[in-house]
Amino acid sequence: MKREDSVVVAELRATEHRISKIRSEIDQFEQVFKRVTSGFGDDKYLNDEYHNLIVSTRDLSSHLAGLQRTIDVGAQDPDLRARAHNLNSQAMAQLRRLQNLGMRVQSHARQVSSVGPPDFQDKHASPLVDFTASEKPQQLQRQDQIASIQSEIDDQRAREMEQLESDIVQVNELFTTLATYVHEQGTLVDSIGDNIEVAYEKVEAGTRQLDTATKHRKSIRRKKCICIIVVVIILIIIATALGVSLRS
Repeated sequence: MKREDSVVVAELRATEHRISKIRSEIDQFEQVFKRVTSGFGDDKYLNDEYHNLIVSTRDLSSHLAGLQRTIDVGAQDPDLRARAHNLNSQAMAQLRRLQNLGMRVQSHARQVSSVGPPDFQDKHASPLVDFTASEKPQQLQRQDQIASIQSEIDDQRAREMEQLESDIVQVNELFTTLATYVHEQGTLVDSIGDNIEVAYEKVEAGTRQLDTATKHRKSIRRKKCICIIVVVIILIIIATALGVSLRS
């Protein structure tokens, strides 16, 4: 194996390992999503886990970009290029899963937001009694606390939605990048295939020309041999005739 090919094989193995790990992480997140949407988990934890998953996939693009550069510079083996093309397709399949999960997480977050938070006012409200002047300030303070808690919840949900949207945008950008790699790899593979086919046709044509030339040379040699034999026979006849005439 050439040195360039061995470098490409190492890059291929590293990328395969990375894609396998991402696939496993997505599988785990799908289980988390099912638990949370079934009411057995925290929505904030779900959003955080999705964000962590997006962060962990950022290096996938650099892996495939490095693989692309390595192949462009070194390996000419069509099998290695086809293997790289297949890895890009696998990476895109996992990103499609990420895109789908992102939309599902976002839909779940919007659904939770539309339901609204618990009714703090009803939960913490005092019994319906007449308040004295000394009790009214406490009631107002409690209402301010409830309003503050509600504002914090709204702000937190707004931040979570912004983070989700940002994560989905990152996935879309990575998906576009990989689609470009797949197109380039596919073009390279097709180009190699075309070159191999052209080379094969040239070899076939060369073989036919060689066969024709060989047959032509054999024909020329045969004609030369016949001509030499004819000349020798003529010379023998002339010599015989001269000998007979001289004796007479």
